[in-house]
Amino acid sequence: MKKRISSIKTTLKYNYNKLTSFCKSLFNDFKLIFRSREKESERDRYFLALADILYHGIRIQDEQIAVTIYSHIDQKFKNFRRKNTNNPKPYNASYYQVVNKTAEEIINIRYNRFGFLENASFGGHWLIGQNEEYPIQEKTFQSIWNILKLSIEYDREDLFMRFWKSTTQHLMLNLAKIPPEYETNDKGFSLINEKEIKKRDHQREDIFDFAIILGALVLKQKKFTLLKKIVIGK
Repeated sequence: MKKRISSIKTTLKYNYNKLTSFCKSLFNDFKLIFRSREKESERDRYFLALADILYHGIRIQDEQIAVTIYSHIDQKFKNFRRKNTNNPKPYNASYYQVVNKTAEEIINIRYNRFGFLENASFGGHWLIGQNEEYPIQEKTFQSIWNILKLSIEYDREDLFMRFWKSTTQHLMLNLAKIPPEYETNDKGFSLINEKEIKKRDHQREDIFDFAIILGALVLKQKKFTLLKKIVIGK
């Protein structure tokens, strides 16, 4: 296990052209570990080792490396949400670490072929999802906050707006208000989906509250151009 992880740096340094096949081999090992009864810490180490390859791909602007690793990491986030649908909980610490580190790596790179990574990290696709209504946990909001603060500090309004636009879409498509449904009984009418309505309203309120806090941050930093973009949604 340890030898396998330590070999990554050597492979990256001397064997770039064979990295894709190396990744596939690594993925096979990764799947075996996740299916086994290895400790959670060992799984996280392997997950972070894969992410190290992604960071390398970003630094040398190698789209093939980035796409290969991104696809696997993206699937891990989806699997986590699917597994915990009935009992939502925060991601493992390693997941937040990968998102934050990815954001840090691409903040200074204006490479138009890395838009998928900008959406994954700054746009919230990894942490929130795209076609799901998985509740956003407090730790997730904190991670998003740190990432968006970074975008403001580096004057990357485009990255901030990726989150704003994707979240607006998320509210419209995945978290739209649930219309009330009634049934007739001896007393007249009774609401039969009150629980679902309250749950959905709570999810929406959390996002609206977070948006207000973000707006306050933008105003405090005197980013008036960004504030205008937020208001008009462009």
